[in-house]
Amino acid sequence: MTEPEAKKRIAQIEALQTSFDNRLATLNVDLLALLMESAETILASPKHLGKLLPGWEKRYHVPVLQQFGTDLLTIQTLNQGYFQGAIGEAMGGVQVNQVLFEQVEQRVESLMTDTFGIKPDGEIVSKGLFDLFSQDTTVRRQVQQFAYAQKTSGVGLERFKRNLKQFIVGDPTNPNAPQKGVWSRHYNTVAYDTYQQADRVAQQAFAEGLNMTAFLYLGGTIAGTRLFCRVRDGKVFLRSEIDKFGTAQDTYGGYENKATGFFSGKPKGNYVPFIHAGGWGCRHHYSAISDREAMRRRPDLGRNKKGILQIVENSNDRIEPPIAQPGRKPQKPVNRFGDDFTPATSIAEAKQFALTNKLMNQPGYDELPVEVANQINAGLFKAKKLYGVRPSGVEVVDFPGNYPMQTRVNNLGTYILQVNRKTLGAQADLAATLATFEQAERDLDWIDGTLAGVVSHEIGHMVHYEYLSNNQNKFGDFFAVLRKLRTDKPKFAVGSAYGQGKITEAIAEIYSLFDRDGASALSDQQRKFLNRQLGWKLK
Repeated sequence: MTEPEAKKRIAQIEALQTSFDNRLATLNVDLLALLMESAETILASPKHLGKLLPGWEKRYHVPVLQQFGTDLLTIQTLNQGYFQGAIGEAMGGVQVNQVLFEQVEQRVESLMTDTFGIKPDGEIVSKGLFDLFSQDTTVRRQVQQFAYAQKTSGVGLERFKRNLKQFIVGDPTNPNAPQKGVWSRHYNTVAYDTYQQADRVAQQAFAEGLNMTAFLYLGGTIAGTRLFCRVRDGKVFLRSEIDKFGTAQDTYGGYENKATGFFSGKPKGNYVPFIHAGGWGCRHHYSAISDREAMRRRPDLGRNKKGILQIVENSNDRIEPPIAQPGRKPQKPVNRFGDDFTPATSIAEAKQFALTNKLMNQPGYDELPVEVANQINAGLFKAKKLYGVRPSGVEVVDFPGNYPMQTRVNNLGTYILQVNRKTLGAQADLAATLATFEQAERDLDWIDGTLAGVVSHEIGHMVHYEYLSNNQNKFGDFFAVLRKLRTDKPKFAVGSAYGQGKITEAIAEIYSLFDRDGASALSDQQRKFLNRQLGWKLK
C-alpha cells in the first residue's frame, strides 16, 4: 500500500474512464449516421424520431451502459486488490488479519450495491441509481427538441444537416456550438464523477473497516487543476484533517474565501470532503496507506498509547505500543516430508521429481528456493498417492498482499498453486519469511504456520476441489458449488479463527491438522465434516 501501488490503481481507473469516453465518442458518430440517413424525413416530421431512437438506443447505447456498470465493478475489484496489502499490518491499534479483511470486504460489496445499484454479479437493483440511469431518456428528448426547433425556424435541409452534425458530435473549434457530442455531454458530469466517487466510496469503506486513518491525495496536476487540489496533491492527510476540508477550520490553503470554506469548484449544498474531494470533475483520489507509511512520510505523525495515529508536537513523542496478539503455543517441529520422500538437493532435481512422479505438468520452480520446492513436492507426493490430487502446475507470481500461497481454479476446472514471489521467491529472505509465518500463525490463528503447514493448507483446497470435480453429477456444476462453498460459513469451531470465515478455508485448515497429526487429532465433529465434504470415511 505504497504511492506506486496507489498510482497504479488510479491509472487503471483512468484507463477505464478513457475507454468509456472513446465509446461515447463512437456513440455520437453512430447516432449522427442514423439521423443523417433520415434527415429529410426528420426535418419534415420530427415525430419520426420516436420510431428511430428507441431501437437504436437498445442496439448501441445499452452495451455502452453495460460497460459503465462493468467498470464500476472493476473499480471495486481494484480496491479489493489494493487493500490486500493491509493484511498483517497494525492499523489503529488493531492487527489486520484475513478474517477481518473478508468481513470488511463483504461490507464494502454491500455498500457499493446500495450506493450505485449494481450487485457484484452485475445484477441491477430495481429503482437503484444504475436502474434509474438506464431508464433515463434525456438524450432522446434533447434530440427531439432540437429537431422541432429546427423545423420551427424554417431552415433548409443542408443547413439542418450542418446544425445536426454540430449538435450531435460537437465542434470544439466553434465557440457557438457544443464543444462535445450529445452523449458525451450527457455522461460528462454523471459518469466522470461516478468513476471517481466509486473509488472514493470503496477507499473510505475499506479504510474505516480496517481502522486506517491516513490517506494520500493523488491525481497529479494539469493546466486546469484548481488551487485547492494543487495545495493538497501528493500530501498525506489524516481522516480528521480531511473532514475539515471546505471549512474555516481547515489548516490548509487553496480557498477563495477561507472564512466560509469556499473554494473554486466546491459543490453547492452538502459538500462531503471524502466523496467530492476538489468538487465537480475533480480527478484526484484518496488512497489509504498504512500507519507505518504515513509516519515515514509525515514526521509529525505518531501513534498514541492506543496505537492510533495522531499529530505529535515532536517526533520524539511518538509511542509504539505493542499490538495485542491472540496467545498460542508454538507447535513442535514435525517431519512433514515422510519416510518415503527424499528431498532434492537442487531446483533441477525438484523439477524432475515433480515430472517423474506426475505431480504436475508445469513445475514452475525456477524462482523458488529448493526448500520450498521440496515441501511442495512432499505434500503433493503424499496427496497424489492418497487422493489422486495432481494440480496442473505451480506459478510464482506477485501478490498484492504478503500471504504466501493460494490455489487458483482456472476455467478448465483444473487448479494451480500460486506462490508469492515477494515472500517465497529465490531472492527473498527465507529465514525471515518462515519467522513471519510463525508470527502469522499467532496473528491469524492458523492451525500450522510452518512452511509445511502453509503448503498443507493449500493442498487441502486441492483435495477438496479434486473431490468436487470428480463428483459433478452429485454436486452439480463445479464452479457453482465452489462459489456457494466460498460464501457459506461453517457453523462450528474448526480449530482456528482463520477457518471460521468460509467453508473452503475450514476444510483446508482441518486438512492441515489431519495431515500433521493424523485422524486422532480431529474432533468427532471435524471428522464428520470432512466425511461429508470430501467423501471420506474417517471414524
